[in-house]
Amino acid sequence: MANISDTRKISLDVLRNAALFSMIIAHFLHRFRFPEGDIWDFIRLAAGGAPALFFFVFGITIHRFIKKDLQMQFEMSIAFLSVALIHNLTFTGKLIHSEFFFFLWMAQLIMSVFAQTVSKPQRAGIFTVGFVLFLMILLKDGAVSNLFERIIPGQLTLFPWMLFVLSGYIYAENIFLYKSNSIYSALVFIVIAVFFHVIFADSSFSGLVIRKYPMTVPYFLLFLSMNILILAIGERYGDYIKSVPFIFKYITFFSNNLLLAAVLHYLPYLILRIILKIIHFNGIVINDFIVLLSGSILCIILLAWFMKSFLGLWNKIKDRRLFVFARRYNAIFTLIIVGIYFITVNIDSFILTVSAKQWGADVIAIYQYSSSKLSYIFMIFVMTYFSLVSGEIKRKKR
Repeated sequence: MANISDTRKISLDVLRNAALFSMIIAHFLHRFRFPEGDIWDFIRLAAGGAPALFFFVFGITIHRFIKKDLQMQFEMSIAFLSVALIHNLTFTGKLIHSEFFFFLWMAQLIMSVFAQTVSKPQRAGIFTVGFVLFLMILLKDGAVSNLFERIIPGQLTLFPWMLFVLSGYIYAENIFLYKSNSIYSALVFIVIAVFFHVIFADSSFSGLVIRKYPMTVPYFLLFLSMNILILAIGERYGDYIKSVPFIFKYITFFSNNLLLAAVLHYLPYLILRIILKIIHFNGIVINDFIVLLSGSILCIILLAWFMKSFLGLWNKIKDRRLFVFARRYNAIFTLIIVGIYFITVNIDSFILTVSAKQWGADVIAIYQYSSSKLSYIFMIFVMTYFSLVSGEIKRKKR
Protein backbone atom coordinates (compact mmCIF):
# COMPACT_ATOMS: atom_id res chain seq x y z
CA MET A 1 0.00 0.00 0.00
CA ALA A 2 1.34 3.42 -0.93
CA ASN A 3 2.32 5.66 1.93
CA ILE A 4 -0.03 8.56 2.57
CA SER A 5 2.83 10.98 1.97
CA ASP A 6 3.30 9.79 -1.60
CA THR A 7 -0.03 10.88 -3.02
CA ARG A 8 -2.65 13.50 -2.34
CA LYS A 9 -5.56 12.11 -0.34
CA ILE A 10 -8.95 13.76 -0.69
CA SER A 11 -9.85 12.21 2.69
CA LEU A 12 -7.12 14.30 4.31
CA ASP A 13 -8.49 17.44 2.64
CA VAL A 14 -11.96 16.59 3.97
CA LEU A 15 -10.60 16.12 7.51
CA ARG A 16 -8.74 19.44 7.38
CA ASN A 17 -11.93 21.20 6.30
CA ALA A 18 -13.93 19.46 9.03
CA ALA A 19 -11.39 20.66 11.62
CA LEU A 20 -11.56 24.23 10.31
CA PHE A 21 -15.37 24.37 10.11
CA SER A 22 -15.82 22.85 13.57
CA MET A 23 -13.45 25.53 14.91
CA ILE A 24 -15.55 28.24 13.25
CA ILE A 25 -18.79 26.86 14.73
CA ALA A 26 -17.21 26.38 18.18
CA HIS A 27 -15.90 29.95 18.28
CA PHE A 28 -19.21 31.27 16.96
CA LEU A 29 -20.99 29.50 19.83
CA HIS A 30 -18.44 30.88 22.28
CA ARG A 31 -18.46 34.49 21.10
CA PHE A 32 -22.22 34.92 20.75
CA ARG A 33 -24.98 34.04 23.18
CA PHE A 34 -26.89 30.84 22.54
CA PRO A 35 -29.34 29.02 24.83
CA GLU A 36 -28.61 26.04 27.07
CA GLY A 37 -30.24 22.62 26.75
CA ASP A 38 -29.52 19.09 25.58
CA ILE A 39 -29.47 19.92 21.86
CA TRP A 40 -27.17 22.90 22.34
CA ASP A 41 -24.94 20.91 24.69
CA PHE A 42 -24.61 18.27 21.97
CA ILE A 43 -23.78 20.94 19.35
CA ARG A 44 -21.17 22.45 21.68
CA LEU A 45 -19.65 19.00 22.30
CA ALA A 46 -19.47 18.19 18.58
CA ALA A 47 -18.06 21.58 17.58
CA GLY A 48 -15.79 21.58 20.62
CA GLY A 49 -13.97 18.61 19.11
CA ALA A 50 -12.13 21.03 16.81
CA PRO A 51 -8.80 20.71 18.69
CA ALA A 52 -9.03 16.92 18.50
CA LEU A 53 -9.54 17.06 14.73
CA PHE A 54 -6.81 19.66 14.25
CA PHE A 55 -4.28 17.80 16.38
CA PHE A 56 -4.94 14.49 14.64
CA VAL A 57 -4.57 16.00 11.17
CA PHE A 58 -1.50 17.87 12.43
CA GLY A 59 0.03 14.52 13.37
CA ILE A 60 -0.46 13.38 9.77
CA THR A 61 1.07 16.63 8.52
CA ILE A 62 4.07 16.22 10.84
CA HIS A 63 4.73 12.85 9.19
CA ARG A 64 5.44 14.84 6.01
CA PHE A 65 7.11 17.77 7.79
CA ILE A 66 9.89 15.70 9.35
CA LYS A 67 10.93 14.43 5.91
CA LYS A 68 11.86 17.96 4.80
CA ASP A 69 15.44 19.20 5.14
CA LEU A 70 16.42 20.62 8.53
CA GLN A 71 16.88 24.16 7.23
CA MET A 72 13.31 24.24 5.94
CA GLN A 73 12.02 22.73 9.19
CA PHE A 74 13.83 25.44 11.15
CA GLU A 75 12.51 28.31 8.98
CA MET A 76 8.92 27.04 9.09
CA SER A 77 9.17 26.45 12.85
CA ILE A 78 10.31 30.04 13.42
CA ALA A 79 7.33 31.38 11.45
CA PHE A 80 4.98 29.05 13.32
CA LEU A 81 6.48 30.06 16.69
CA SER A 82 5.87 33.71 15.81
CA VAL A 83 2.18 32.98 15.25
CA ALA A 84 2.01 31.09 18.56
CA LEU A 85 3.73 33.79 20.63
CA ILE A 86 1.64 36.66 19.21
CA HIS A 87 -1.53 34.62 19.85
CA ASN A 88 -0.42 33.90 23.43
CA LEU A 89 0.38 37.54 24.18
CA THR A 90 -2.98 38.71 22.84
CA PHE A 91 -5.16 36.27 24.74
CA THR A 92 -3.12 35.55 27.89
CA GLY A 93 -0.51 38.30 28.13
CA LYS A 94 2.14 35.56 28.48
CA LEU A 95 4.73 34.20 26.09
CA ILE A 96 4.67 30.63 27.43
CA HIS A 97 1.13 29.29 27.66
CA SER A 98 -0.33 26.15 26.14
CA GLU A 99 -2.91 27.76 23.88
CA PHE A 100 -3.89 26.33 20.49
CA PHE A 101 -0.99 27.52 18.31
CA PHE A 102 1.66 27.19 21.00
CA PHE A 103 0.56 23.60 21.65
CA LEU A 104 0.88 22.83 17.93
CA TRP A 105 4.35 24.37 17.83
CA MET A 106 5.46 22.28 20.85
CA ALA A 107 3.97 19.17 19.26
CA GLN A 108 5.82 19.85 16.02
CA LEU A 109 9.12 20.29 17.85
CA ILE A 110 8.66 17.17 20.00
CA MET A 111 7.58 14.99 17.08
CA SER A 112 10.53 16.16 14.97
CA VAL A 113 12.95 15.10 17.72
CA PHE A 114 10.92 11.94 18.42
CA ALA A 115 10.93 10.73 14.80
CA GLN A 116 14.64 11.36 14.30
CA THR A 117 15.90 9.88 17.58
CA VAL A 118 13.64 6.84 18.07
CA SER A 119 14.54 3.83 15.91
CA LYS A 120 10.94 2.60 15.59
CA PRO A 121 8.71 5.68 16.04
CA GLN A 122 5.50 3.91 15.04
CA ARG A 123 5.82 1.27 17.79
CA ALA A 124 7.00 3.87 20.29
CA GLY A 125 3.99 6.05 19.40
CA ILE A 126 1.53 3.19 19.92
CA PHE A 127 3.17 2.33 23.25
CA THR A 128 3.03 5.98 24.40
CA VAL A 129 -0.67 6.32 23.53
CA GLY A 130 -1.52 3.09 25.35
CA PHE A 131 0.60 3.95 28.38
CA VAL A 132 -0.88 7.46 28.80
CA LEU A 133 -4.43 6.11 28.44
CA PHE A 134 -3.61 3.50 31.11
CA LEU A 135 -2.35 6.25 33.45
CA MET A 136 -5.46 8.34 32.82
CA ILE A 137 -7.65 5.42 33.92
CA LEU A 138 -5.41 4.34 36.79
CA LEU A 139 -4.66 7.74 38.37
CA LYS A 140 -6.97 10.33 39.88
CA ASP A 141 -9.23 12.20 37.44
CA GLY A 142 -7.23 14.95 35.73
CA ALA A 143 -3.90 13.89 37.25
CA VAL A 144 -2.09 13.69 33.90
CA SER A 145 -3.42 17.09 32.78
CA ASN A 146 -2.58 18.67 36.15
CA LEU A 147 0.99 17.33 36.00
CA PHE A 148 1.69 18.86 32.59
CA GLU A 149 -0.18 22.07 33.42
CA ARG A 150 2.35 22.65 36.21
CA ILE A 151 5.12 22.47 33.60
CA ILE A 152 3.43 24.69 30.98
CA PRO A 153 0.12 26.27 32.05
CA GLY A 154 -2.92 26.17 29.78
CA GLN A 155 -6.00 24.05 29.12
CA LEU A 156 -4.46 22.30 26.13
CA THR A 157 -1.82 20.51 28.19
CA LEU A 158 0.92 18.69 26.31
CA PHE A 159 -0.50 15.41 27.58
CA PRO A 160 -3.08 14.00 27.18
CA TRP A 161 -3.78 16.23 24.10
CA MET A 162 -0.57 14.98 22.47
CA LEU A 163 -2.35 11.63 22.09
CA PHE A 164 -4.26 13.00 19.08
CA VAL A 165 -1.03 14.15 17.41
CA LEU A 166 0.59 10.77 18.02
CA SER A 167 -2.52 9.00 16.70
CA GLY A 168 -2.40 11.09 13.53
CA TYR A 169 1.27 10.28 13.09
CA ILE A 170 0.55 6.58 13.57
CA TYR A 171 -2.30 6.78 11.05
CA ALA A 172 0.08 8.29 8.51
CA GLU A 173 2.29 5.22 8.93
CA ASN A 174 -0.57 3.11 7.48
CA ILE A 175 -1.46 0.79 10.33
CA PHE A 176 -4.91 -0.81 10.71
CA LEU A 177 -6.76 2.53 10.98
CA TYR A 178 -6.06 3.12 7.30
CA LYS A 179 -7.75 -0.08 6.06
CA SER A 180 -11.32 -0.46 4.79
CA ASN A 181 -12.61 -1.73 8.15
CA SER A 182 -11.72 1.57 9.84
CA ILE A 183 -15.40 2.55 10.05
CA TYR A 184 -16.10 -0.50 12.22
CA SER A 185 -13.11 0.33 14.42
CA ALA A 186 -14.47 3.85 14.86
CA LEU A 187 -17.96 2.61 15.73
CA VAL A 188 -16.52 0.30 18.37
CA PHE A 189 -14.66 3.23 19.98
CA ILE A 190 -17.83 5.36 19.92
CA VAL A 191 -19.86 2.59 21.60
CA ILE A 192 -17.19 2.20 24.30
CA ALA A 193 -17.03 5.97 24.92
CA VAL A 194 -20.81 6.38 25.12
CA PHE A 195 -21.13 3.25 27.31
CA PHE A 196 -18.66 4.61 29.87
CA HIS A 197 -20.33 8.03 29.77
CA VAL A 198 -23.81 6.61 30.42
CA ILE A 199 -22.68 4.19 33.13
CA PHE A 200 -20.54 6.66 35.08
CA ALA A 201 -22.43 9.92 34.40
CA ASP A 202 -23.89 10.08 37.92
CA SER A 203 -21.08 8.34 39.77
CA SER A 204 -17.92 9.56 41.46
CA PHE A 205 -15.81 8.25 38.56
CA SER A 206 -15.88 11.56 36.68
CA GLY A 207 -12.77 10.56 34.74
CA LEU A 208 -14.80 8.03 32.75
CA VAL A 209 -17.35 10.43 31.25
CA ILE A 210 -17.00 12.35 28.00
CA ARG A 211 -15.34 15.60 29.07
CA LYS A 212 -13.02 17.99 27.26
CA TYR A 213 -11.24 19.76 30.14
CA PRO A 214 -9.43 17.99 31.64
CA MET A 215 -9.63 15.48 28.83
CA THR A 216 -10.89 11.99 29.68
CA VAL A 217 -10.35 8.63 28.00
CA PRO A 218 -13.95 8.46 26.63
CA TYR A 219 -13.47 11.93 25.08
CA PHE A 220 -10.28 10.71 23.39
CA LEU A 221 -11.98 7.57 22.08
CA LEU A 222 -14.99 9.53 20.82
CA PHE A 223 -13.01 12.07 18.81
CA LEU A 224 -10.40 9.59 17.65
CA SER A 225 -13.42 7.79 16.17
CA MET A 226 -14.66 11.02 14.58
CA ASN A 227 -11.30 11.48 12.86
CA ILE A 228 -11.39 7.92 11.56
CA LEU A 229 -15.00 8.26 10.35
CA ILE A 230 -14.36 11.55 8.54
CA LEU A 231 -11.30 10.09 6.83
CA ALA A 232 -13.25 6.96 5.86
CA ILE A 233 -16.13 9.05 4.47
CA GLY A 234 -13.68 11.23 2.55
CA GLU A 235 -11.99 8.14 1.14
CA ARG A 236 -15.26 6.49 0.15
CA TYR A 237 -16.89 9.56 -1.42
CA GLY A 238 -13.75 11.26 -2.68
CA ASP A 239 -14.66 10.70 -6.34
CA TYR A 240 -18.05 12.39 -5.83
CA ILE A 241 -16.35 15.40 -4.24
CA LYS A 242 -13.89 15.65 -7.13
CA SER A 243 -16.80 15.49 -9.61
CA VAL A 244 -18.17 18.82 -8.28
CA PRO A 245 -15.44 21.32 -9.30
CA PHE A 246 -16.68 24.21 -7.13
CA ILE A 247 -16.73 22.15 -3.92
CA PHE A 248 -13.45 20.37 -4.70
CA LYS A 249 -11.79 23.72 -5.48
CA TYR A 250 -12.59 25.22 -2.08
CA ILE A 251 -11.92 22.04 -0.13
CA THR A 252 -8.40 21.92 -1.57
CA PHE A 253 -8.03 25.71 -1.16
CA PHE A 254 -8.76 25.59 2.57
CA SER A 255 -6.69 22.42 2.97
CA ASN A 256 -3.62 23.88 1.25
CA ASN A 257 -3.83 27.07 3.33
CA LEU A 258 -4.98 25.63 6.67
CA LEU A 259 -2.63 27.70 8.86
CA LEU A 260 -3.69 30.90 7.10
CA ALA A 261 -7.35 29.90 7.49
CA ALA A 262 -6.90 29.18 11.21
CA VAL A 263 -5.27 32.58 11.66
CA LEU A 264 -7.70 34.61 9.56
CA HIS A 265 -10.86 32.98 10.91
CA TYR A 266 -10.78 35.55 13.73
CA LEU A 267 -11.42 38.40 11.28
CA PRO A 268 -14.99 37.54 10.12
CA TYR A 269 -16.20 37.62 13.75
CA LEU A 270 -15.61 41.38 13.86
CA ILE A 271 -18.02 41.84 10.95
CA LEU A 272 -20.54 39.32 12.29
CA ARG A 273 -20.56 41.05 15.67
CA ILE A 274 -21.44 44.37 14.00
CA ILE A 275 -24.21 42.72 11.92
CA LEU A 276 -25.75 41.00 14.96
CA LYS A 277 -25.61 44.20 17.02
CA ILE A 278 -27.49 46.05 14.27
CA ILE A 279 -30.11 43.27 14.15
CA HIS A 280 -30.57 43.25 17.93
CA PHE A 281 -30.64 47.07 18.08
CA ASN A 282 -33.55 47.10 15.65
CA GLY A 283 -35.44 44.56 17.75
CA ILE A 284 -35.34 41.83 15.12
CA VAL A 285 -35.67 38.33 16.62
CA ILE A 286 -34.18 35.42 14.66
CA ASN A 287 -34.28 31.74 15.56
CA ASP A 288 -31.05 30.63 17.27
CA PHE A 289 -30.48 27.73 14.88
CA ILE A 290 -30.85 30.06 11.90
CA VAL A 291 -28.39 32.51 13.50
CA LEU A 292 -25.86 29.71 14.06
CA LEU A 293 -26.25 28.21 10.58
CA SER A 294 -26.36 31.47 8.62
CA GLY A 295 -23.63 33.04 10.76
CA SER A 296 -21.30 30.07 10.30
CA ILE A 297 -21.89 29.99 6.54
CA LEU A 298 -21.30 33.75 6.28
CA CYS A 299 -18.13 33.34 8.34
CA ILE A 300 -16.83 30.67 5.92
CA ILE A 301 -17.65 32.86 2.90
CA LEU A 302 -15.94 35.89 4.45
CA LEU A 303 -12.96 33.74 5.43
CA ALA A 304 -12.52 32.52 1.84
CA TRP A 305 -12.71 36.12 0.60
CA PHE A 306 -10.19 37.37 3.18
CA MET A 307 -7.81 34.52 2.39
CA LYS A 308 -7.92 35.18 -1.34
CA SER A 309 -7.49 38.91 -0.76
CA PHE A 310 -4.46 38.47 1.49
CA LEU A 311 -2.89 35.87 -0.80
CA GLY A 312 -3.42 38.20 -3.77
CA LEU A 313 -1.86 41.10 -1.88
CA TRP A 314 1.01 38.91 -0.71
CA ASN A 315 1.83 37.86 -4.27
CA LYS A 316 2.13 41.54 -5.20
CA ILE A 317 4.34 42.63 -2.31
CA LYS A 318 6.35 39.56 -1.31
CA ASP A 319 9.21 40.35 -3.72
CA ARG A 320 9.59 43.93 -2.52
CA ARG A 321 12.97 44.61 -0.93
CA LEU A 322 11.60 45.04 2.60
CA PHE A 323 9.74 41.70 2.60
CA VAL A 324 12.61 39.81 0.99
CA PHE A 325 14.93 41.23 3.67
CA ALA A 326 12.48 40.31 6.45
CA ARG A 327 12.20 36.72 5.18
CA ARG A 328 15.97 36.40 4.83
CA TYR A 329 16.46 37.36 8.47
CA ASN A 330 13.19 35.86 9.67
CA ALA A 331 14.48 34.79 13.10
CA ILE A 332 15.76 38.30 13.92
CA PHE A 333 12.61 39.92 12.52
CA THR A 334 10.49 37.56 14.64
CA LEU A 335 12.44 38.47 17.76
CA ILE A 336 11.94 42.19 17.09
CA ILE A 337 8.18 41.94 16.38
CA VAL A 338 7.43 39.66 19.34
CA GLY A 339 9.66 41.79 21.60
CA ILE A 340 7.87 45.01 20.65
CA TYR A 341 4.48 43.40 21.14
CA PHE A 342 5.54 41.95 24.51
CA ILE A 343 6.65 45.38 25.70
CA THR A 344 3.42 46.95 24.40
CA VAL A 345 1.25 44.41 26.26
CA ASN A 346 3.13 45.03 29.51
CA ILE A 347 3.02 48.82 29.12
CA ASP A 348 -0.72 48.55 28.57
CA SER A 349 -1.12 46.58 31.81
CA PHE A 350 1.11 49.10 33.64
CA ILE A 351 -0.96 52.05 32.42
CA LEU A 352 -4.17 50.42 33.64
CA THR A 353 -2.63 49.62 37.03
CA VAL A 354 -1.20 53.12 37.58
CA SER A 355 -4.26 54.97 36.27
CA ALA A 356 -6.91 52.85 37.98
CA LYS A 357 -7.32 55.35 40.84
CA GLN A 358 -7.06 58.48 38.68
CA TRP A 359 -9.41 57.57 35.82
CA GLY A 360 -13.10 57.02 36.18
CA ALA A 361 -14.72 53.66 35.49
CA ASP A 362 -16.07 54.87 32.12
CA VAL A 363 -12.65 56.05 30.93
CA ILE A 364 -11.02 52.77 31.97
CA ALA A 365 -13.76 50.77 30.19
CA ILE A 366 -13.28 52.78 26.97
CA TYR A 367 -9.49 52.41 27.18
CA GLN A 368 -9.72 48.65 27.77
CA TYR A 369 -12.18 48.20 24.91
CA SER A 370 -10.16 50.21 22.39
CA SER A 371 -6.88 48.64 23.53
CA SER A 372 -8.26 45.09 23.24
CA LYS A 373 -9.65 45.75 19.75
CA LEU A 374 -6.35 47.24 18.55
CA SER A 375 -4.45 44.25 19.97
CA TYR A 376 -6.92 41.88 18.31
CA ILE A 377 -6.49 43.52 14.89
CA PHE A 378 -2.70 43.71 15.29
CA MET A 379 -2.64 40.02 16.23
CA ILE A 380 -4.57 39.05 13.10
CA PHE A 381 -2.35 41.00 10.72
CA VAL A 382 0.96 39.91 12.28
CA MET A 383 -0.12 36.27 12.49
CA THR A 384 -1.32 36.49 8.88
CA TYR A 385 2.08 37.77 7.77
CA PHE A 386 3.95 34.93 9.47
CA SER A 387 1.52 32.30 8.15
CA LEU A 388 2.07 33.69 4.63
CA VAL A 389 5.83 33.50 5.21
CA SER A 390 5.47 29.87 6.31
CA GLY A 391 3.48 29.08 3.16
CA GLU A 392 6.09 30.84 1.00
CA ILE A 393 8.90 28.79 2.54
CA LYS A 394 6.95 25.60 1.87
CA ARG A 395 6.27 26.52 -1.76
CA LYS A 396 9.81 27.68 -2.50
CA LYS A 397 11.43 24.48 -1.22
CA ARG A 398 8.79 22.00 -2.34
